[in-house]
Amino acid sequence: MTIAEITLTLIRLRTELSSTQARAADAKMTLRHVTADRETALIAAAGGDKTLGANADARARALLLLLDADPAYTHARDAHAETDRLMRMSQVELDCARDQRECIRWEIRERHLDAMALATVHGLYDAS
Repeated sequence: MTIAEITLTLIRLRTELSSTQARAADAKMTLRHVTADRETALIAAAGGDKTLGANADARARALLLLLDADPAYTHARDAHAETDRLMRMSQVELDCARDQRECIRWEIRERHLDAMALATVHGLYDAS
C-alpha cells in the first residue's frame, strides 16, 4: 500500500468515525430521554415511587428491574450499546491505519538510508 492509498483510507475512516460518533451521541440522547420517560411511566403505573421499595436503594433496584423488562428501554439501551461498539471499532480501524501509515513512512526512510549507504560505498554520494 502506498502513502497515497493509506491517506485516502485515513480520510474514509475519519469520515466513518465522525458519522459513527454522531450516531452514538444521538443514541445516547435517545436513551436518556427514553429512560426518563419510561421511569416516569413505570413509577406512575406502580402507584408512586414509595410503592417501589422501603428506601431509595430498594426503589432504585426495583426501578432497574422494571426498566430491564420494558421493551422501549431495552431497545434504546441496546441501540446505544451497538452504536458505542461501532464507534470503538471505527476508532480501532483508524488507529490501525495510522500505524500502517507510520510503518510505511519508516520503510521509506529505511530504503532512503539504504540507497544513501549504497551510493556512499560506490562513491556516488558524499555524506559530508
